[in-house]
Amino acid sequence: MYPWDIKGGDDNTLKAWLKLLPEDYYFAIYDEMRITVVCIVPAAYFDATGIMYRDSIPVFHILPQYLIETFEGIYETNKPATEVYNDLLTAGFIHDVKFQSFMDGSL
Repeated sequence: MYPWDIKGGDDNTLKAWLKLLPEDYYFAIYDEMRITVVCIVPAAYFDATGIMYRDSIPVFHILPQYLIETFEGIYETNKPATEVYNDLLTAGFIHDVKFQSFMDGSL
């Protein structure tokens, strides 16, 4: 069972989210007028639904600390996109071409 399948939003839901590792997430990345925007989605959720997860995800403990959540699943920084991209890959996040293409059409 995935965290998004658990109803109620209690401690069990948070515990399930915290078990996910960076490699359990896809990211898409953009350079928007000197601001780097990163979208994060659970890989299993995107693979099953083909859409962005529309709620905040407790990933601050595994994301680079300089990323700030501006909307649900969307983070920003003033660091260069290439640096952010490399930091996310080094941390274990997956840059998925299908998710990137989906987000390219959504933003």
